[in-house]
Amino acid sequence: MEYIKKKGIIQKIFILIFVFTLPLFSVHANHENELEKLRAQEERVDEIEEMVDILFVLAERSDKREKMEERLNKLLGGINSIREAIKNRRKEMIGDATEGETLSSAIEKIRYRNWKEAKNILLKIDQSSPYYQKANKKISILEEVLACDYRKGEYESRIYDSEGRVTGLVNGEVKEEIPHSFYCDVEDAWYCDKGQITIYEPNDIHIREMFAIEGGNYKYEISIRMDGEIEVVSLKDIPINTGDTHQIKRKELTENEAEEWILLVDEGSTGEFEKKVSFPETGLNCEEFIIKTQMPEIDLFREIGK
Repeated sequence: MEYIKKKGIIQKIFILIFVFTLPLFSVHANHENELEKLRAQEERVDEIEEMVDILFVLAERSDKREKMEERLNKLLGGINSIREAIKNRRKEMIGDATEGETLSSAIEKIRYRNWKEAKNILLKIDQSSPYYQKANKKISILEEVLACDYRKGEYESRIYDSEGRVTGLVNGEVKEEIPHSFYCDVEDAWYCDKGQITIYEPNDIHIREMFAIEGGNYKYEISIRMDGEIEVVSLKDIPINTGDTHQIKRKELTENEAEEWILLVDEGSTGEFEKKVSFPETGLNCEEFIIKTQMPEIDLFREIGK
């Protein structure tokens, strides 16, 4: 009975390997998004090898050990041939560029905000390359960037002045402590949007804060009237997790700095800011926020060509 059970398990694993292996023989069948498919094939090969390792362990306890090991070794030979074919195909697509140059090229594409092109370039880097781990991490980040969109959340918005007085929503309670300030807590009002904070003498604004009751991608607009002109700073679809706090404040500039604003991220609202993003008066969007927090070595706001 024990042998029959083992035999059943072995047969199931062989069937799984057969099902997993079939798509590997169509590596060249379709050139659309081929680099992504090559990477997926490599992951599939790894999964198959793990199954083969399990079979080798089972084979040691089988009365047909030699026959099983012979078949498994043949299977491993076929898997290695497929892996080599994938590697060669990727080299054909890369051409003469070294993988180090490929990584640099992708980083430059990111600086120009060509997210999809950057991802496709990184997909060319072979799994055996010393650059593979770095490339794979950047691909995951770029997938987040390419998925950027508005997601509705629930937030508390508030503003603090230099004396710590607050106007906005705090723990579900409306506060209007800053002189000449107003918090809009009305749905569909003609004179304001719900959550809008208006301060008629905004000379002493210190911090603007967003707290996420439920995570999402928020939009935040700062309008400041200065010398008869209105300056508008927009934050578009910024991702925030449930329980996190984002603080937005104007930055004190040194002579050589171009950024004028800072967004600070307090994960879990513990009072400690784990991430800091500087951005110019033109604003900040979801894609830029993700790159600035997860690839801080890439200066998105440095003037192109410098």
